[in-house]
Amino acid sequence: AVSFCYFLTQLAAEGRNLEDLVLVIDDPISSLDTAARTYAFSLMTRMTKKCAQVIILTHNTSFMNMVKREFQILQRRDNTKQVTALLSLDCRSSQDGSDRVTSLAQMHDLLVRYDSEYHYLFSMVKDAAQKKKTDYVFLLPNATRKLLEMFATFCSPGQSNFAGALLDHREAVKDKIDVRALERLVQIESHGTIEGLGTLPDLTLEEAIRAADAGINFIKEVGNGHYKKMCAACS
Repeated sequence: AVSFCYFLTQLAAEGRNLEDLVLVIDDPISSLDTAARTYAFSLMTRMTKKCAQVIILTHNTSFMNMVKREFQILQRRDNTKQVTALLSLDCRSSQDGSDRVTSLAQMHDLLVRYDSEYHYLFSMVKDAAQKKKTDYVFLLPNATRKLLEMFATFCSPGQSNFAGALLDHREAVKDKIDVRALERLVQIESHGTIEGLGTLPDLTLEEAIRAADAGINFIKEVGNGHYKKMCAACS
């Protein structure tokens, strides 16, 4: 926090002109609590608004949403030209499926439109389940787990995770979905770590697709109205 404040005070130091500056600010809110993060964002926007260009990098979703909303406000003030750009790193599997290829791309529309990543995860998992293949082989298992963990708060409010929600609804869905695929997903992806992301995931592609299909069908069976609304929202 002290380092970031010092950086901001130096923008106009030594005769520099704010209107000439291009700034790259890399995740200035690491280790800050919510209140400090909000204050840091307010300070940053106030002290950099006259700069020629500001590029902000972050992996923090809540901070990204603050920046995104500010950029959207700036864009609406002048909709005659592109004032801002929302970009993200797009990580896909290579053509032979053995490695990752990452590129800078336009942020997915569902991440732009919604503050929650739930819609984006739902779309990714549903797409893989329908097509029985995915370019996001490295991300799909953890994306499916995260989607189901978030859905668990809806379908089983008393449970702390998806494993508990699966137990709650197992009897109701056991003849309609591949419960074993979900149980294996829970066992392997339960910790949700990103260790070894440079190598193939512990689940094979076939297992990941089966889990994605079972996960989407679980949502459909347990919360059919919710499923239909999500399909409409993500279309």
